[in-house]
Amino acid sequence: MDRLRLMWLIIVVGNIVDVVISWFGWPIELQNTDIFTFDLNVVFNMYINYLFDYGGNSISFFQLLILLVSLKILLIVMIYWFTRLADKLRVSHMKWVMLLPFVLITLGVDVYDVLS
Repeated sequence: MDRLRLMWLIIVVGNIVDVVISWFGWPIELQNTDIFTFDLNVVFNMYINYLFDYGGNSISFFQLLILLVSLKILLIVMIYWFTRLADKLRVSHMKWVMLLPFVLITLGVDVYDVLS
């Protein structure tokens, strides 16, 4: 397996693992409340504040899970088009280097999820 496919495999599987860990971790942590707050995640806070402004005073777990999955899909599409930039710049043999920061962030998020 070449480096580029290994990087994509780590990114996709890492994001799936993040969603699965979140699926099992959130209800235990927040079982007595309807309002989900995330103090450390700026992106979630931005979207949750938007939903609070226009959707009422609580967010269901299903809405939050759909939000997480849509953000993951958006992230993977963004990474794909970022690597397509390497083809335009004629450095496609170095795509794996462009994927390296995303792989490190994905692994960091998964390690943080597992430890907390």
